[in-house]
Amino acid sequence: MVGIALVGTVPVRIVGSVKKFDKLVPSKKVLGAARARKWYEFWKKPIGIAMNASVDEMVECVTRLEF
Repeated sequence: MVGIALVGTVPVRIVGSVKKFDKLVPSKKVLGAARARKWYEFWKKPIGIAMNASVDEMVECVTRLEF
């Protein structure tokens, strides 16, 4: 069973390096993980915002459902 967060603060598995307040997008390499959005990927809709820095670990992420 997989949980889905619609609103709130949730732990998210990270691929690569993430800084505080980076926007996160789904990872193509690892299913169920996220990565920091690059500056040139402005068209990709973020799934959340990182609340702390990490490298290949879990971070707290603020998320909300947007349509």
